[in-house]
Amino acid sequence: VLLLGNQQWQPAISELEELRRHYPQHELAAEFPRKLAFGYEQAGRLKDAAALYLYLYRNDQDETVKRDALFATAGLHEKTGRAAEALEFYKTWARNYEQPFDNRMEARYRIAVIYDQQQDMARKLFWLRRIMEGDASAGPQRTDRSQWLAAWAANEYGDYFAKEFSSRRLASNLERNLPWKQQMLQDAVSRYQQAADYGLLEFTTRSSFRIASLYQQFAAELRGLPVPAGLSEQDAATFRSIIEAQATPMQDPGAALQTLLT
Repeated sequence: VLLLGNQQWQPAISELEELRRHYPQHELAAEFPRKLAFGYEQAGRLKDAAALYLYLYRNDQDETVKRDALFATAGLHEKTGRAAEALEFYKTWARNYEQPFDNRMEARYRIAVIYDQQQDMARKLFWLRRIMEGDASAGPQRTDRSQWLAAWAANEYGDYFAKEFSSRRLASNLERNLPWKQQMLQDAVSRYQQAADYGLLEFTTRSSFRIASLYQQFAAELRGLPVPAGLSEQDAATFRSIIEAQATPMQDPGAALQTLLT
């Protein structure tokens, strides 16, 4: 214990390994793997630490130790490049534990990040919603970190809808794609505004920029629509007038949003 307190990790590890080997029935034996796992982690022996934390989760008699060991196991597997294993441990933690609140939010965040890395968008979106719901229902447990995570989740959700919005060219099928793109735009704007509402500068700034960019893109696509073949000169002029009436408000995000909503 004194060696750990003085951050002499390797000497402490040697003592703890010997204690664990020679005194498995000692009244303090339960403490040996707990402290040894901590020593491994601090010494940078992350795979050894992960294995021992997993042992604690599966074998320790203290429920708090088991809970915290599972969370540590997930984090260390992620740090050592074993994302698939980390994902399963985080999900097990998220299913079985509601507290501590900070760990609950971090587990949901890491799950969403790993699903993003795996390009599993449906599951990522599910956990983004869980992050936002977790912060919204936190009451007095709500923290600056949980609000940042919720703002991040809303922003990521906005990016998803923005990508969907950009995935179809308006001109390829106007009748079908126009209402679809309008819906994707409205959904993206809604999520970006939700992110901005947390009042965090990085998300407020980014959301404003992304909303303006989407409107400009939509206006450019509208103005780039070809006049349908076979229209008279008067009908063609009417078509261009209608398109311009739709495109012009897109230069003003506030007016554009009102147009979408009405």
